[in-house]
Amino acid sequence: MGQNVTIPVYKGEIQARNLGMAVEAWDDEGKPVWGESGELVCTKPMPCQPTHFWNDENGIKYRKAYFSKFPVYLQQISLSKIIPKDAINTNGLSISSLVSFTNFLYTRSALLADLFCFSLFCGGDTHTGVWSHGDYCKINPKTGGIVMLGRSDGTLNPSGVRFGSSEIYNIVEAFEEVSDSLCVPQYSKDGEERVILFLKMATNRVFSLDLVQRMREAIRAALSARHVPSLILETEGIPYTINGKKVEVAVKQIIAGKEVEQRGTFSNPETLDLYRDIPELRGF
Repeated sequence: MGQNVTIPVYKGEIQARNLGMAVEAWDDEGKPVWGESGELVCTKPMPCQPTHFWNDENGIKYRKAYFSKFPVYLQQISLSKIIPKDAINTNGLSISSLVSFTNFLYTRSALLADLFCFSLFCGGDTHTGVWSHGDYCKINPKTGGIVMLGRSDGTLNPSGVRFGSSEIYNIVEAFEEVSDSLCVPQYSKDGEERVILFLKMATNRVFSLDLVQRMREAIRAALSARHVPSLILETEGIPYTINGKKVEVAVKQIIAGKEVEQRGTFSNPETLDLYRDIPELRGF
């Protein structure tokens, strides 16, 4: 997704989906949605797609990271009924035969043909799926523009209302008293979820009940009453990765009493300890 000099620019939207990028927004059932929040997916291989992770010889981490959300499987047995697996792996068939067979598959099912090609060129490994980027987005059906809604692995879902943390951040940014914020879920032993919003105050600004009330009212007016965080608390620091991404999942783990490994990926790992055993979060 990116810019396109031939079309208009609309406030708050990434202009368009780039050439060669079959980007869509999908719901939980794997169906495309327009004008509403969905999982950002790329339905076809893309020019900039990584092929593997380092130290992941079997590709397990790679597939889990990008293809586990919407996996697609082609049973090897069904393919072997048509062409033996050893013939595929050893190139036992002529090029013309492979081309003819692939064209035949495309007349029946583009997905089946794509999976056959994947099997052919990837050593018979027919485990594939649809690339899921780990973000929520919304595609405007009128302009074609895209609005990013935050990480899907940091989804908030209190009382059955699903939304991304970026929706809260967009409102918090309007408060000059606040320099940064972090919005995460907290779960009770019974699985109930509530939303906690942490605020890092700007220089020479003071956290106050008045600020909390004004922020609650702003969120309620811009979104809904059910989007309003259960608690709004002050924090002295927000954790970030070394490449500048705000870290929500790690904080969610810490407030749940879990340990966070791989602290070397954080630019300020000391801030993680600020979220451990917070008095206001006890007893939920």
